[in-house]
Amino acid sequence: MPSSGKELIISDAQVFVFLILSETFEKVFSQDRITVYVPTGVVEEIKTGLISRKYPDVKKQFCDTLYNKSNGLIDLQELTIDSVVDDNVMKYYFELEKACFLDDGEREGVVLALQHKIPFLSDDDEAIEECVEQDILNTYFIDYIELLKNESIVTQDEYNKIIEEMQK
Repeated sequence: MPSSGKELIISDAQVFVFLILSETFEKVFSQDRITVYVPTGVVEEIKTGLISRKYPDVKKQFCDTLYNKSNGLIDLQELTIDSVVDDNVMKYYFELEKACFLDDGEREGVVLALQHKIPFLSDDDEAIEECVEQDILNTYFIDYIELLKNESIVTQDEYNKIIEEMQK
């Protein structure tokens, strides 16, 4: 269950791919900065979906961080749809499911952000648009990385590496 402090829901598996492949994952999400919640649908996409086959090193680092807390620097936690307690929010979840325009992780992420009042980060236009409609604080991944660069959390070279991964 989410606690107070700096928190973020990431509902896009590609965000983890970009950061791990650019070797900036630890720096961007160091534990003293932020708690990162990942919807179950995103966890499953990384563990068993195309990402697991195409990027086995991404799967390994992600799973080690999530389950083994091996690096100790990143507070990465799975957040399940079971944590939704508001009946109206759950009804909204099923409406999104019927609409079929968001994948599992994005749909779960939007609903979890709504329930827990946690900012939402994605690289997906439809997911961000849904957040805007629901008045959920949100940001595009590219804007977030730009902010981190402007705040000198990532260097210009690291920023460029992330952008390179996004363009592949």
